[in-house]
Amino acid sequence: NGLGPGEWSILGMTQSTDGGAQGVAVAKVTVGQQQKLKVTLQLERGERIEGRCVVSHGAKAEVDIVAVEERLFTTLRLSGFDLSRVPPGSVALGVCRDRFVLEGLKAGRYALIVCGDDASPEHASAGDRDVMVTCPQGLLRFRAVDPAGRPVERFSLWGNEQPELHPGGRYEAPQVGTFDDVLTVRAPGYAPLQRRLSGKRGTVLDLGDLVLTEARSLSGRVTGDGRPVAGAELKLGLDERASLYRARTRPDGTFQLEGVPSSASTLFVTHPQFTPAAAFVPAGAARVDVALEAGAELSGAVITHDGREVLELVVEARGPDGVERRAEVVSGRYTLGSLRPGAWRLRLTGADVSAFDPQTVTVAGAGALTADFVERLGGVTVSVLPLDDEGRPIVALVWLVPGTRALPPSQAELSALVNAAGLQSTADPSGAHTFEAVTPGRYTVVVRAREVPELAWSQGVEVNPGLVQQRVVMPRGLEPSKP
Repeated sequence: NGLGPGEWSILGMTQSTDGGAQGVAVAKVTVGQQQKLKVTLQLERGERIEGRCVVSHGAKAEVDIVAVEERLFTTLRLSGFDLSRVPPGSVALGVCRDRFVLEGLKAGRYALIVCGDDASPEHASAGDRDVMVTCPQGLLRFRAVDPAGRPVERFSLWGNEQPELHPGGRYEAPQVGTFDDVLTVRAPGYAPLQRRLSGKRGTVLDLGDLVLTEARSLSGRVTGDGRPVAGAELKLGLDERASLYRARTRPDGTFQLEGVPSSASTLFVTHPQFTPAAAFVPAGAARVDVALEAGAELSGAVITHDGREVLELVVEARGPDGVERRAEVVSGRYTLGSLRPGAWRLRLTGADVSAFDPQTVTVAGAGALTADFVERLGGVTVSVLPLDDEGRPIVALVWLVPGTRALPPSQAELSALVNAAGLQSTADPSGAHTFEAVTPGRYTVVVRAREVPELAWSQGVEVNPGLVQQRVVMPRGLEPSKP
């Protein structure tokens, strides 16, 4: 009941009580005004796809597998996997324990997703019976030993306090997704050991022998221009927050780190008024002194035209050699310390930043610099709605770039363009992006699908007071860009 006039497709499905293959029926009808229609659905047994799964490193697979109709698969990725767009018969779920069967499918081509890999799935047709699907599952392996090379068999990982038995000191475990974590190995009688793990999906990461050493105390002094540096932050082994060995220097520039490994390591030192330093710490050393070189400190305010405070903002800075820094805006101000000489590109990010222009600041040496973000007055409010090639809203990143620009051929060049000159905005629930206080003139709208970053396109637009909303439709047959 309640069908409006127009063309309608009616799809019916059945499934046996034991969960077997589904039956699928489709009929197309034309509905007019005040009309009753009788439709017969001729059931056809749903198609199936059969095959087997292997893991990329050779282990036996036992993973979930999903078949998604190819066209629908692209639509789902562009929509941020909005499941309300899934029609019956276009998706099937299963489990692969060496072999798999996916049932109840319509005729057509399907993307087969295993281990959550939606970037490079295998493809098959409904009715195929011998499909090979590879799960890009990674593997982490290592052996824990003492300084004499003898296995350490009892240790814990990832912050767990209770050590477990690992015969021969060996550890091996599968990894789903990419490697992007810090491994921490704790064993009774030894100092905790940390390693940064990085690797693509499906990587076999073999760390070899991890040598656990006795704990030691490490002390020293940090100076700058010959004077003690108070409040310098120190991290041993890892230059990130996950480091277990962190301290700050005392008023006289001295520091003390307890319980650190006796092996050779690196001490990372930062202070807002000096450039970062990395000092080598020899094995067994009990003391290391670090001399810092003067650096620049950049600070500023976020100034709105009506005096309001915009919350949850972050200043992103990109400097020489691609160095990136971030600073939160607190009470309307930000501070970035330890900046090396060179050009730094600043951008304000957050939910309401489209009226703040990016800035470039040149750091020539040590000292304090100021750069304020001032909200533009007047201008035009511009709404941009990105759509797929069938006119449906998608989840995307959108920029307004001044002038008429050709779309760069690579993802890296596109990122450089929008980071340097693009105005960015966040989307509302409808998918529309709003840009405030835009100066009238010619702009290029750049769109990049959030879930499919290799799909990007652009469209020129004339910004004027009469522009209400600009719809930017993805070109049909759009080819992915190179990295």
